[in-house]
Amino acid sequence: MIAFLFFLTMFIYLLIGSYGFSLNSKSSCNRIFALISLFMAFWAFTIGQMTMAPTEELAFFWVRLSVFSWTILPVMILHFVLILTKSKFLEYRCFYFLNYLPGLLFAYGNFTNSHVDYFVQQSWGWAFSNSLTSGWYIAHTVYYLFIILFACFLLWRWGKKSQQERFKKQARIIIRGLSLFLVLVFILQRVLPQLVDIYLPSFYSVFGIIWFLAMWLAITKYRLLTFTPDIATEEIMANILDLLILVDREGKVIRVNKQTEILLGFSEEELTDKKASNIVLEREEFSQQMGMVVLVGESQFEGEFNYLTKEDDLLPVRVKATAVKEDKKLLGVVIAAQDLRQERELEAKAVELKLAKEEAEAATKAKSEFLANMSHELRTPMNAIIGYSEMLFEEAEEMELEVFANDLEKIQSAGKHLLSLINDILDLSKIEAGKMELYLETFDLNEEIENVVDTVAHLVEKNNNQFQIEVEPDLGKMHSDLTKLRQILINLLSNAAKFTENGSITLRVETASSGEVSFEVEDTGIGMSKEQLAKLFEAFTQADTSTTREYGGTGLGLTISKVFCEMLGGEIEVESELGKGSIFTVKLPMN
Repeated sequence: MIAFLFFLTMFIYLLIGSYGFSLNSKSSCNRIFALISLFMAFWAFTIGQMTMAPTEELAFFWVRLSVFSWTILPVMILHFVLILTKSKFLEYRCFYFLNYLPGLLFAYGNFTNSHVDYFVQQSWGWAFSNSLTSGWYIAHTVYYLFIILFACFLLWRWGKKSQQERFKKQARIIIRGLSLFLVLVFILQRVLPQLVDIYLPSFYSVFGIIWFLAMWLAITKYRLLTFTPDIATEEIMANILDLLILVDREGKVIRVNKQTEILLGFSEEELTDKKASNIVLEREEFSQQMGMVVLVGESQFEGEFNYLTKEDDLLPVRVKATAVKEDKKLLGVVIAAQDLRQERELEAKAVELKLAKEEAEAATKAKSEFLANMSHELRTPMNAIIGYSEMLFEEAEEMELEVFANDLEKIQSAGKHLLSLINDILDLSKIEAGKMELYLETFDLNEEIENVVDTVAHLVEKNNNQFQIEVEPDLGKMHSDLTKLRQILINLLSNAAKFTENGSITLRVETASSGEVSFEVEDTGIGMSKEQLAKLFEAFTQADTSTTREYGGTGLGLTISKVFCEMLGGEIEVESELGKGSIFTVKLPMN
């Protein structure tokens, strides 16, 4: 019957411990409580086995085995209390060594130097008596009392400082359970010393149920070990990137998270018990909003404020303050603040970029309009200059005035070159303004290629170059913008002629089964490096400044040609090697 009592006690320990562990298995507080339950159950189990032992030797074995539970239990209880109260002792790594080492030493000492003086065979089984002469046992008893009293003190202080009534009640119920166990043992030893000397040591493991019943009440009634926002606060505050400040009903700071300390430069100790409004630039507005939560009972408020750092700098934040209530009673306010510095910087940059974009668009539009107007104004008199120079040149030849004819020919050539540049600028301005249009028509491709060859032949031969034509005999009809196609080919052949001397220039034209036609212009000229190829199609750009000085030109021809190719549904590719020449390939749809 007595053995059944011990085993029932063991079952109760395991039941309460398992329930507490299941409430939040990830919590270190719940885990250490489960271990305490396990050790208490082992203690009851070994004593139960002792009472049923058939021989004194076996009974002695079980009581010695129980040493490993009841010698470690006090330090485990202290560890549990330290976690529950969030004590700073846990921040020191040496704590675990200093806390558990004495318990392990007492376990070894009590196991090797038994304090059990004799066993008594009772009707219900074996019982043992303490002679209280063992030094290990006396030292352990003093240490046991000190640890339990220190744990009670920590619980009392935690309950007193806690702002929540639930935590106060938890502390009180645990203290009462521990105290009742100690007081019961003390009274029995004083009132019934002879009875206690024979029977009580066997029942210490049963009396521990008093504390566990107190724990059960704290768990079920006051939500001890339950995973609630209150228990999760430490994890949330440690890992959240926003600034968190907890204030009491008077608006005074209770806790701040690490991010608040980092961004404001204040330590938690410097802010604790200070008004939260002290760190806000808009103090009066913030205090009014807090007053609506604290005094009027509103659930929350939001707004943008500026926090004051320790260095008197401003930290723009978006604040959301939420009231924390229990049973409709205000406990405090959680103030979450989001750092707005990056957002403000992005907003400022966005405004700058928008203004810069608008200015650039306005400047581009103004430039395009200016170029279009100027090109038109320049082209009209330039055509007149070219026309009159041609007329005067013909008259000078008829009158055999060779001196004037040579000068007029130079004027005519320069005028045509200038007109070409003006046309390029006009085309570019139309492209940038989005006003370039396509004029599609159907034409004989072989015939138009012959016209292009005739147009550029004198340019190719001018630098002693050989002009080779490799064109399929029957390319067929092509439906596209003839003017732009001619301009693309003339630009490529003109460039090849310009940058090639005493070499060869080849024009290849062939069709593909995909319905495309390929125009390839190959030269043996100066070629280009990889760096020059990278910026080849940029407006107003040539290979380098020395190329511009030596060969002239605006650098618009290839830019315009690339845009025209894309408008016609094709593409332009280039291969080049410095000093060996270049190959430009244009691929356009036939239709």
